[in-house]
Order: sequence, then C-alpha cells, then structure tokens
Amino acid sequence: MTMTLTKAAGGLTTEAMAARFGVVPDTVRNWIHFGVIGGNGKKVKLAAVRFGGKYRVTEEAMELFLRAQNIGSHCEDTPDAGRISRA
Repeated sequence: MTMTLTKAAGGLTTEAMAARFGVVPDTVRNWIHFGVIGGNGKKVKLAAVRFGGKYRVTEEAMELFLRAQNIGSHCEDTPDAGRISRA
C-alpha cells in the first residue's frame, strides 16, 4: 500500500499520537524507525512521513499498525503496516 504525502500531511504528529496512547513522542518515533513485534511474530513499523520537519501518521496507518499487533492477526499484505511515499 502506498499513500501520498498529500494524504499524510493532515495526519497526526508524533506528539498527538503519544498523547492518544499515553506514551512519550520518542516511543512513537521508535515505532516508526524500529517497529514492534506483531501478533504474527514479525516486525511491524508504524508508517509515517516527514512533513514540515515532523512525522505525520494517517488514521489508516495507525489502524493498520494496531491491527498488526493483535495476537492472531494476519497482515501479510501489510508487513510494515504500509509504506508512505514522498510524492
């Protein structure tokens, strides 16, 4: 899956994601850079794009990231929870 920068530009910042999940912004950046082990035992990264000096995450990318972490989740079609291209 590929999302364009235009769609991602309206997404959530790392600060907004951190507030939503009760973590610090560095944790969200770690999810973007290094990922976490998903429910299927494979590494899953949070798809994001840098825009205006900050990472942006779409609601769709966040949902894919969360679903990929669920035990028994089968997200073979999104091994890295999606990729965002810099259009």
